[in-house]
Amino acid sequence: MKRNFILSVLLAVGLAALLAGCWGSSKSTSVTVGGGGTAATATNVGIDVCNNCHSATAQNGVGIFDAWKTGRHGNDNNSPAYSLASSCAACHDPQGDGILLTNISGFTSTRPVIGCEACHGGGSEHYGVGPIGGPKAGYYAVAATTGQSSQYNTCTSCHQDSSPYHGTESWNYITDTHFDNGARAVNTTIQGYVIRKALNTACTDCHNPHSAGLTENLQWAASAHGEFGGEGWKHYDWKLSSRRDCQRCHTTTGFVNYITDQSTYNAANNVFVATDNQSEMLYCYGCHQLGSGGFLVARRAVDNAYLPSGPGVNDTTTITGLGSSELCINCHSGREPGSQVKSNLAASATGPDNTSFGSFNSHYLLAGATLFQDNTFSASDNQFTGPGAYQFVGNNYATPTAFTHDTIGGSTQGPCVGCHMTSPNVTGNNTTGKHSFLPFTYTSGAVDNITSTQCASCHGVTTLALSVVGINASRTTYATRIAELKTALESQGIYYNSAAYPYFYTDNTWASSRQLKTWATKAGTLGISTEDLVGVAFNLNYFTHEPGAYAHNDIYTYRVLYDSIIKIGGTPSFGRP
Repeated sequence: MKRNFILSVLLAVGLAALLAGCWGSSKSTSVTVGGGGTAATATNVGIDVCNNCHSATAQNGVGIFDAWKTGRHGNDNNSPAYSLASSCAACHDPQGDGILLTNISGFTSTRPVIGCEACHGGGSEHYGVGPIGGPKAGYYAVAATTGQSSQYNTCTSCHQDSSPYHGTESWNYITDTHFDNGARAVNTTIQGYVIRKALNTACTDCHNPHSAGLTENLQWAASAHGEFGGEGWKHYDWKLSSRRDCQRCHTTTGFVNYITDQSTYNAANNVFVATDNQSEMLYCYGCHQLGSGGFLVARRAVDNAYLPSGPGVNDTTTITGLGSSELCINCHSGREPGSQVKSNLAASATGPDNTSFGSFNSHYLLAGATLFQDNTFSASDNQFTGPGAYQFVGNNYATPTAFTHDTIGGSTQGPCVGCHMTSPNVTGNNTTGKHSFLPFTYTSGAVDNITSTQCASCHGVTTLALSVVGINASRTTYATRIAELKTALESQGIYYNSAAYPYFYTDNTWASSRQLKTWATKAGTLGISTEDLVGVAFNLNYFTHEPGAYAHNDIYTYRVLYDSIIKIGGTPSFGRP
């Protein structure tokens, strides 16, 4: 017993000595292991003291001090510089840490900085083991108020959510981007994000406070995932119970809940922070994991990718081994494949001569279905049953053995991430990079640069080499062949307008009374089956809403377009691949 007591004393003395070394500073004159107070009563010790222990601390694989000193909060460009007016110091050097920088290795001069304790609260009671503000303790420098967390109040004390100090420098305040007006009308431009103010990750849901960099955030904001005017986010109030089937892809809340547990997901359990007519987009924490301190670089794990297939209206095909791309494919594979046309016709309560095309709509941006279409045929149902467009009985749609786009990225990234998130960041360009989700850049609608590094790994200097000219030519070819199908349908008195739901009409006035509903009668006059006629229309709508099909799976795409033109009585200008 005596020996154990002596060991305990020695350990305590040793720990105190070690921590005293961490706290070696003119601001620290005494050491009590663990402190004696609370984070709320702690005083500041200075950024040089924080650095003594945390210079090697990493978050998301990056040293937080290294990230801080080269970032905005570390004022790496020395703007503003000393001397600060007292009214500015409250945000630009709130703890007076700037004068302590020369106590830290690597700093040779002083500058105003937003140091650790400006956000985390005082560290005088910390000593490595005692209380400190921050995510784990749920305490930041400014206390929480009703409906607003400590983190939110701390950040907005300088990044104002109203009456900003810097009216012309939008990166310093958040009034113009971070708040969607719930009073705006549905299907009008979204006015800002929906912040989860009550959480102590309100800001770190999307921001890294140490680097305070905005590169990925700005890329995301310029992408379709963060587009204020995006139809997929603003077209309806997706929070309504009548839109529950849509919530898993049209809201971050629904998406996270679905991805977290696909087998038990129930949209009725989605609880939204957004109120009134506010809309969610696909926020950072939709795809990225959240830790106690906010978003992590690691992406969310997902069980599988489920693609709609047939013949039943609720059938799916399971795709595994695609890594992070399974996050993408669960939403980018449409709602109804061509293999459900026959079932949807049979299920129509009003019959095939009184049903608009809205009952057969494939939905939009269907890359996953195009990549992973299959040639599975059910003899008992006399139809193809896999994902993808409508496939005509008797024709071959088997994937050629040379096709490899579905294996890009391997089992870690998968094809979506492997192609669409391999564009390197470009200094000074906030629209090019991984979080633009684009393999190319564009000028006036034309490709002007191939930015994805994945393309060159296969299409280098071989006979398959890619060029900007070649890609634009492929895009033109694709558009031309879609137009051929549209013209072939028009020659039979069927008119298509992708901007006038439900898309198909008996003339080009696009009047509601001219919606095409008499599919069986029309098919009879053409001498083809009703499902084949609806299938031809389905394919025109499918590929019009799948702008990348020429790259995702060109042979399959052109086989389907060729067969569709032939089926409706047209003459394609191209051969069947």
